[in-house]
Amino acid sequence: MRIKSILMLTISFMCIYNLVLLFANIRAIKRIKETEKKMETQRSLATAPMVSVLVPARDEVENILPCVQSLLSQHYDNFEVIVYDDNSTDGTLDKLLSIQDPRLKVLKGKDVPPGWMGKNWACHNLAKHAKGDYLIFVDADTVAKPSMLPSTMSFVLEHNIKAGSGIPTEDMKSFGELITVPFMYWGFLAIFPYFLSNRIKLLGGFSLAIGQFMVFEKNFYHSLGGHAAVKSAITEDVALASLVRRSGEPFFLFRLGDLLHCRMYKGISDAAKGFSRSYGAVFGYRWSLTLVACIWLTCFALMPVFLFPTHTTWSIRVISANLLVWIGVVGAFDAPWVVAFLSPLEYITSGFFLVYGSYLAQRGNLEWKGRSALDFVEQNK
Repeated sequence: MRIKSILMLTISFMCIYNLVLLFANIRAIKRIKETEKKMETQRSLATAPMVSVLVPARDEVENILPCVQSLLSQHYDNFEVIVYDDNSTDGTLDKLLSIQDPRLKVLKGKDVPPGWMGKNWACHNLAKHAKGDYLIFVDADTVAKPSMLPSTMSFVLEHNIKAGSGIPTEDMKSFGELITVPFMYWGFLAIFPYFLSNRIKLLGGFSLAIGQFMVFEKNFYHSLGGHAAVKSAITEDVALASLVRRSGEPFFLFRLGDLLHCRMYKGISDAAKGFSRSYGAVFGYRWSLTLVACIWLTCFALMPVFLFPTHTTWSIRVISANLLVWIGVVGAFDAPWVVAFLSPLEYITSGFFLVYGSYLAQRGNLEWKGRSALDFVEQNK
């Protein structure tokens, strides 16, 4: 009985915490307004800063043409697109070479040196070849609206952003994606106090970012050491954000909305591979922390349902508070409304991914894009 009471009290506190953070973070994580007018004068005066859009790609034959073609269609004059083909074996390079556009540069990948994660090595090489005043790293499974670049640069210049990350709209086309991908949104808005992260230096080491879209002022990026400074990090996006905050500069998180779409994973099997790698990295693939987090997520998801017959009022309040949080999450990131009612499954699948990631790491089977991640698990423990 005492354990049950403690859990009920803890879950009640977490619901209040989630609600408070939701409203505070929605205000802090601003949505970029789609606009081109602000950049018209700058373009006509040829003063718009040059932007290098950098795309690391490994085995992206299905995604690379829509991604690159959308980037080349931007309503912004002063930019280049550089794609690094990271030793793809599925025809990605052939697709890239079929595009004839002077603004596109294709780099053929080199072998990844010891101590580097593949994506970090690709981004490092992309940055070395970039000519722009600003660097925008974009994943190869994204598709941009023509107004993405002028809208983003308008926002970056208005807020004098040296480093930041944009959260795109995640396209979810299967049930497996609906019960896995939105948990990431929930984490952005309802778990971490982002609204305080740029104000309190102590929180700098716990910064948030998403590698699907990251923007840096080039000189500042190189002053940090770039991707070379986080070469062994599995979650290089978060590592870079933490590096920025430790330097004393703010790291901006913003919502791209309809300006950029991404389909992270295709089905629950694909999601399990990706999220097990990234979620497990949060806890260093340690069984003790993983199991505690998994048990907590399971209790958070199921306890209100199990106690409904005997603690009806409490259960209704908790379920309602949780639903309100998810409605806010769905609205903030343009996710399908059905996601708000699938939250118990979100908690359970994410808990499973945590356990699965640690299991794969222990068995020596943890990999991504055909490369083992075990060396990096040991380095990041």
